[in-house]
Amino acid sequence: MGLLVEFALLIIENHISFYLFFAFLFFLVQFILVKKHIYSIFDPLLLFIFFNGFSWATVLMVSKINNNYSYFIDLTVFNLCFLLPALFFNKFNSRKLHNVILKNTMRFDFQVFYTIFIILFLSTLILWLTRGIPILSENPDRAKSEYYEGGFGVVRYIHFVTPLFCIFFSVYCLTYLKNNVFRKLTLVIITCFSIIVMLSVGSKASLLPVVFVFALVGNLDINNRNAKRIRLLSRIIMVGAFLFVGVVLFIVSNQAGLDQILKLLMIRMIAFGDAFFFWYQYDLERKIESINLLIYLLSPLLAMFRIIEQEYPLGSQLVSAVTGEDLVSFGPNGQLPIVLSLVSPYVKYVLALIFGVIFFYIRNNIYILIKIFGLFGVLIFIGIFLNITYIYTDILLLLSMAYSSIIIFVFIYLAMVFLKFSSSFKVLSNENKPK
Repeated sequence: MGLLVEFALLIIENHISFYLFFAFLFFLVQFILVKKHIYSIFDPLLLFIFFNGFSWATVLMVSKINNNYSYFIDLTVFNLCFLLPALFFNKFNSRKLHNVILKNTMRFDFQVFYTIFIILFLSTLILWLTRGIPILSENPDRAKSEYYEGGFGVVRYIHFVTPLFCIFFSVYCLTYLKNNVFRKLTLVIITCFSIIVMLSVGSKASLLPVVFVFALVGNLDINNRNAKRIRLLSRIIMVGAFLFVGVVLFIVSNQAGLDQILKLLMIRMIAFGDAFFFWYQYDLERKIESINLLIYLLSPLLAMFRIIEQEYPLGSQLVSAVTGEDLVSFGPNGQLPIVLSLVSPYVKYVLALIFGVIFFYIRNNIYILIKIFGLFGVLIFIGIFLNITYIYTDILLLLSMAYSSIIIFVFIYLAMVFLKFSSSFKVLSNENKPK
């Protein structure tokens, strides 16, 4: 990644005002297109268009430095195709979501929820005792990339969804339901442990999903007194998230000064377009194998069941194609414009439009899963809704979360059915015994 750092330093030293101006301009363009869909300043969609503004500006800088604006035009057309469907969908209805959750929550069996948490607790405890805690290591960035190696892939899938689900369900119940003292204390403990799990990975953005959860819960009923407190708490957690990022950067930068930390932060903002930098700067379209879209989208699920070998990430392939280094299990995100360019450079803009439609349709209607599956629907909902922007930034990560949610749902649901059947069979057997 040294090439990217050199490129970022070139921008910081010579073009920083130009870069920041256009990053803000691209954010405004996207905001105008999607503003009716944003329910909070802590909406994941708002954060996506903010960071995507930096990615867009990074591509503009690649075009400017190479005096080839076809790169910039290509990404601009793609982004507009992806976001234009926002104009034709109704805005996100948080009240409708609240009514659906509230209606189903009254029938929830808390034993199922506690079972899911116990799975999270035990799997995490085993992982900590065996692999340690990345945030406490000397190099958190490296530790988190190797965290789930050595047979802990299953825990990785559990961590994809269950911590956020446990936080969401606990905070929702604490906000909108009447709870006795024991349940209230239990939900607080579950919330705190789940947040610690997310922090322990050592990612600089690990607290952001927690902010998203609190903001979503707090905006389901804006007039509720407890919801107002939750919205305030979401702001406090956001401040904590910024402080946490500062601490991690301080550790990573070997306790450097403030100017060095700010430079690292700016490099990180430019690096939101890292995949685009390698893709356009080194003209990789003809150097990377084409993609079969169906197989690509199913690959996380097939890899979970060991039907196929886990492939190296697309971002890792981009870096390897440029540097000649060996492929590794981490790298830049596989951004959708690059994925669809490898699927078909001739229809990628049409595909961008289709994926944009899928994005806003799912975002507005995924609450239906809660109507159908109750608590398990909440598990799938939270895993997809809060991460739906990954459909653009890393669709395989989104699908891994979705597949993980479904597999956990199926596993626990079948276990519950089996236990219920066994209990009923035992009762029936006792009734049929001669007295």
